[in-house]
Amino acid sequence: MTLRTILLSILLLGAIALPVQAQQWQLVAPIRDDDRMGDMKMIDPVTGFMIDDLHGGIFSTRDGGAHWDRKANNFSAVGMPRALWMWDAQRGVIAANGGRIYRTNDGFDSFLPTVMITGVTIGNCTAIHFVNDTLGFVGTSTGKIFRTEDAGLTWSLQNSGITVQLERFFFVDDQLGFAVAAQFILRSTDGGSTWEQLPTPQLVNIKDLHFWDALNGIGVGAVGVILRTVDGGDTWFNITSPTTSTMNDLEVQGNTLIACGALSRIIRSTDGGATWTMQTSDNRERHSLSFTPAGVGLMGASGIVYRSEDMGATWNIVHVGTPNSLTRTSFANDQIGVVAGTMEGVRTTDGGRHWAASDVIGLGVHLRSDGAGSSGGGQGVNTRTGDFYTTVQNGPTGSRPQVVIRCTHSFSPTTYIVAGGNLNGGFYRTTNGGSSWTYTPAGNPYDMYFPTETTGYAVGEGTSVYKTTDAGITWTDLGPLVSAGQVTVFFLDEQRGWTGLHRTTDGGLTWTLMSGTPQSTVAVYFSDADTGYAVAASGQTVRSVDGGITWENNYISEVPNASFSDAAFVDGTLIGVANGGDIYRAQIGCPENAFVPLIQQVGSYFCTHTFGTAQWFLNGEPIPYGNDLCVEASAPGNYNVVVTEGPGCVSAPSASVQVITTAVGTNTSEDLHIAPNPATDVLRITRSQGTAAEITVYDAQGRSVLIDRTSDTTYNLDLSTFKPGMYVVRINAGNGVQSASFVKE
Repeated sequence: MTLRTILLSILLLGAIALPVQAQQWQLVAPIRDDDRMGDMKMIDPVTGFMIDDLHGGIFSTRDGGAHWDRKANNFSAVGMPRALWMWDAQRGVIAANGGRIYRTNDGFDSFLPTVMITGVTIGNCTAIHFVNDTLGFVGTSTGKIFRTEDAGLTWSLQNSGITVQLERFFFVDDQLGFAVAAQFILRSTDGGSTWEQLPTPQLVNIKDLHFWDALNGIGVGAVGVILRTVDGGDTWFNITSPTTSTMNDLEVQGNTLIACGALSRIIRSTDGGATWTMQTSDNRERHSLSFTPAGVGLMGASGIVYRSEDMGATWNIVHVGTPNSLTRTSFANDQIGVVAGTMEGVRTTDGGRHWAASDVIGLGVHLRSDGAGSSGGGQGVNTRTGDFYTTVQNGPTGSRPQVVIRCTHSFSPTTYIVAGGNLNGGFYRTTNGGSSWTYTPAGNPYDMYFPTETTGYAVGEGTSVYKTTDAGITWTDLGPLVSAGQVTVFFLDEQRGWTGLHRTTDGGLTWTLMSGTPQSTVAVYFSDADTGYAVAASGQTVRSVDGGITWENNYISEVPNASFSDAAFVDGTLIGVANGGDIYRAQIGCPENAFVPLIQQVGSYFCTHTFGTAQWFLNGEPIPYGNDLCVEASAPGNYNVVVTEGPGCVSAPSASVQVITTAVGTNTSEDLHIAPNPATDVLRITRSQGTAAEITVYDAQGRSVLIDRTSDTTYNLDLSTFKPGMYVVRINAGNGVQSASFVKE
């Protein structure tokens, strides 16, 4: 079957499904620039989870940290997530404030009933560790240690002997374990039932530790201290540290160790912790680390995620959070748009799929199709651009209009109008980039729209509608609306226009109150004389197909706990700006020009990004199990991807990426052997070398159903809980990947 035939088949399937699936908002900017990226866990090179332990959020990634899904947020302070444990991509546990334990069996798409640790004053849960699928431990801010033998369903108090906050646990096996707290290192030799304090060379505050075996261990902590033991913790000695900054987290893969912490410090060792070097970095404190045996790892800071693909030797920023004070949005075309913010704004060049920081400051913004634009905010602050906000020029400080600017409109890089109110309300027009202004008094305009270069309309806090026919040199008050206080206005041409609650067909001379649009409408847009959309502050979106006479309720449902401030319509897509820096996207129609997906490489994987589904191809043929955001390049050839979004909108094929050779072994006795096949109870996996490796099993739908680790040449895979069917087992040893398929009878 050719790629063209497959694309046509996908397109037909999408067309058939068109009326079935309701439209919905998709959060495209889930991380904010002040979120503290706390505990983090990588499942494989492309799948990971992390928590925001400052504001309370749970996030997951399926493409190596470039994009994240917010699984949950808005936790109260008494239930704030603090520590994370994941067994695999589906099963996980979070320890939270107030003794709350959150559990999931589906990657936090949903939650099992919350467990409460009760009976004593425990403070907040601060550390969590599981030895296996059932045995686990939680430490608290008051020094309590709790033990579970049923995967977190019930917990029993163990005697720690301390009253200070527990930081981390590490268990060598199901009996020997260690815990660290301020000035204390604890050891248990009976599965965590009892704990003893170990001597340390000085009063230290260890934040994290690791043991290679029962004797050899290492810890990092406050003021850059590094401690080492070779006798199971009976004695500890100092290792020379390249920093005096506190290390918050430690990650160990074999003889490579990476620690990160305060003052943006990152230190690394490649000789088992004997010597360390410090890496240069930016000025953000690092909070968390997680690596896979393949050398792919993520690191979290405040609102930023970094990725390494070489075991921490180098790092690149792969995700940046949005500012939490975004206000208004404007698009120049179907790809380039901006959102203004009171302190900092953001910019997109791919239709709102990705956003990057930009100095678009203010409460209002406008961007033209030729690249000219302007923004404005409090105290008359205003900016301008001539290149789509690639660069920004600030208006002269000494000549700012003394008004809170709510909206702007640009005619050229130097000629634009700003309008607003509170004091000195009205319209201010400049022809010299803000060096001087002409002023037209008015109420408190919140929005204006120009259907032509000369004719424009404005509405605001009062009841008046304002109109200009000379590009804003003069404005006329057309009289009161039926209902006051409108924050949005849109005109299709010089005659037909709408506010959040009204419509006109005579250029604003008369207005009719519409029924069906939300009272809190923040944005209205009509794509033609009949079809229009009104977006409410809740995100609820209604649609009209008769010019605004009647409206289809809940065309897009509201977003819980969201407060939208603006929205824009871009080539079949609605872009919504909400509180806290959240940006949403709703695909309500197919774009005029098909989207071309991009491919990035993450270790041995190729990844793309879509809000719909992906289909990967190798040499023009669809790859089995190739429906996720990433596919492992397990064979030589040409890889490309097609994505389907929204109401059956099929992208153009991506550019092909050629793989000439791979480190992927075939199913031969020399590299990887599985038997029996088909199997009933146990599948025996034999490898030629006993290097540390990650074992992942995928079902016929490409979902990971088991993830484990081994250093043996023989591994027995228990199939007792597997449903009959076809599976793929992949062995990732860091320097190569072997894969084979088998059948469970």
